[in-house]
Amino acid sequence: MPALPQLLSREATVAKPGFNRWFVPPAAIAVHMCIGQIYGFSVFKVPLSRALGVTAPIEGDWSQADVGVAYSIALAMLGLSAAVFGKWVERSGPRLTMIAAAVCFCGGLVISSLAVATHQLWLLYLGYGVIGGVGLGLGYISPVSTLVKWFPDRPGMATGMAIMGFGGGALIGAPLAQELINRLLLRISFFIPSAPFPPKARGRRGFGSTSKPPNSTTCLSSLSRS
Repeated sequence: MPALPQLLSREATVAKPGFNRWFVPPAAIAVHMCIGQIYGFSVFKVPLSRALGVTAPIEGDWSQADVGVAYSIALAMLGLSAAVFGKWVERSGPRLTMIAAAVCFCGGLVISSLAVATHQLWLLYLGYGVIGGVGLGLGYISPVSTLVKWFPDRPGMATGMAIMGFGGGALIGAPLAQELINRLLLRISFFIPSAPFPPKARGRRGFGSTSKPPNSTTCLSSLSRS
């Protein structure tokens, strides 16, 4: 069994003779559909703007404009990271790049959920915008680059298939995220906000008795499951 570094190396991605290249597009489309859910970010703007008030914004809640900045940062970081890490992606190959993209993107979602739980806007910008945006950039260019290499005779079609997956991510991710918010929001909020509190300080529902109902603290936790 090859060692993990060898398994992730560029050399390990060289296909054996007879490999069917049409197995590659579904994988590339799937990757782009995962990161393409960023286009469904609008689903989270209203819940995040009511993180404290729950049913309506109250003093201390973020405005929808403040929340939207995280989306803008993520898209900016997508372009910047794609430009900066482009040569590294070519040297490292798709496997290592996809691992790095998954760590950054999913790690950014975890940090974002902590940002909502602690109501720290800067942490939302850091997690979803900066770190998650780097994951978007890495996850965007690697499938495109790989498909173009596998289909040198059809570069336009190869690029189009990958971009189709990126756009389709919102088609699936947005309604799925909304459903997760509707079904799991209250249930998950019983567990996540209780973690920072010692047992004696917890209320009967699992969060501090002096804290405000944290019903929206898991909006981005739900996102990470989509």
